Amino acid sequence: MKKIVANIPHGLLAKLGRLLGVNFFQLQKEGRVSPDTIARMQSHCEACSDSETCAHQLNRSRDRVEQPPGFCPNTRLLMALKEFD
Repeated sequence: MKKIVANIPHGLLAKLGRLLGVNFFQLQKEGRVSPDTIARMQSHCEACSDSETCAHQLNRSRDRVEQPPGFCPNTRLLMALKEFD
């Protein structure tokens, strides 16, 4: 049996993924996104200068969001991944 190697996001990226309905593990398992891409997304998220604003906006969202905050450096990719789920 082939072992799945995945890069699971944490922090704000993980929370945003949950609120968008993006299952990072499943997408990697299906080969739709690579662990390296997830690592780059995590890097972009951690380097973002608007993380406090992002956290505030995500904390106000209870169940789902339709799109990331407008300043999110991962918006394009997250919206593309959202289409797969």
